[in-house]
Amino acid sequence: MLATVGRGYAIAQVRGVNLHGYAGWITWLAVHILYLTGLQNRVLVLFQWAWAYITYQLGARVILAEAAAAAPPTTGETTHSESAATSSG
Repeated sequence: MLATVGRGYAIAQVRGVNLHGYAGWITWLAVHILYLTGLQNRVLVLFQWAWAYITYQLGARVILAEAAAAAPPTTGETTHSESAATSSG
């Protein structure tokens, strides 16, 4: 079982060994890198993660159902009323 808690802190339970803190975080990184296929993918992800860590880039965001329902569509499709307004001139 692996879980990241924050920047540089994770909890890992691998083969009966419990790790937490920085050691757990390094274990989390190593396990995820090892499960990638291909050397090129591993190196690319490792460099991307290192760059994100060094530059303090933020990770994924949580999208709430209410916010997603209120947001306009992002597919580029127009509604019937929009297409009628633009075609009439």
